[in-house]
Amino acid sequence: MQAALRINCLDVQFRLFTVFSPFPRSSICRRPTRSFESFTTSTMVPATTLLVLAAAASSAFAGHNHARHAELARRQAHIERSLIDVCAALDLDLQLLDILPGGKPLITGHIDVCLCLSVLPGFVKSDPACQAAAQHIGHEGVLGMLQDHMNNATSKQQCTYPPHAQAKATCDSSDPCGSWECSDGYKKSGDQCVCAAPSTECNGHCGSFPNGCGSATPKRRNAKSAPFCEDGLTLCGIPGSPQAKKRYECIDTQTDLETCGGCIVSSPFSTLAADAPIGKDCSAIAHAEDVLCQAGECVVNACETGFELSPAGDACVAA
Repeated sequence: MQAALRINCLDVQFRLFTVFSPFPRSSICRRPTRSFESFTTSTMVPATTLLVLAAAASSAFAGHNHARHAELARRQAHIERSLIDVCAALDLDLQLLDILPGGKPLITGHIDVCLCLSVLPGFVKSDPACQAAAQHIGHEGVLGMLQDHMNNATSKQQCTYPPHAQAKATCDSSDPCGSWECSDGYKKSGDQCVCAAPSTECNGHCGSFPNGCGSATPKRRNAKSAPFCEDGLTLCGIPGSPQAKKRYECIDTQTDLETCGGCIVSSPFSTLAADAPIGKDCSAIAHAEDVLCQAGECVVNACETGFELSPAGDACVAA
């Protein structure tokens, strides 16, 4: 005969019934009075069946607890911690040691800037010298190379920022750790970021919440607003600016009419290699009446009266 287990009323109140039974626990034991022998005989359960059910109950109970814990954790607002960063001043030629035109390493430009590791990816994607290097070794390759330079720089400093602070796009080489700003609506006050009245704090943000502070579920923190450029844009200096060495803008050099094909003035943070493409101001083409920048080239569609398109279509010549 198959082995069986005897269970009494206490056994019935097992976790299995706690999880699956729709009845109150006390009702499980409410049975007509009968002899112990009769009761145990009528409640004989195959051992293997009971073990399977017990395992299922335990698994369901554990899964229920895990889901409940995850939900509670999701709804908890987490305290903003201080940010630790590494900042350093860089002054170097961007050399690609494995690319040797004429037997010498390829230099795509010179970099002279103070940066922190937290903003380095944005710099690599928008700086012209880095973009030129990325055409050969990819953005990750350039990022790794600059990280090595920063970690080995004599000017390297480990910086700790207060909660709700982030590194600025560029740092001051004389005080790399002093170049930080507040985010999430907070304002800088001394060495802290504070939420000044009448603003209030809500889920890690400082601002006005006329409808009250909603769910404690922390929203994904917005991307850091650093003055670097999005993919497809290039960081260029502004020609003709009285502070050209300090000013810059993000430009699509493939379509921008006044900066077509590349920067006309280098960014404040780097200089391009001698063979780097220099942009053109298509709007300055003499006698052009209709002109645009297409794929980094000036294209003249129409000329003033008395002039006609050049054979290359990039200028207007006397008819």
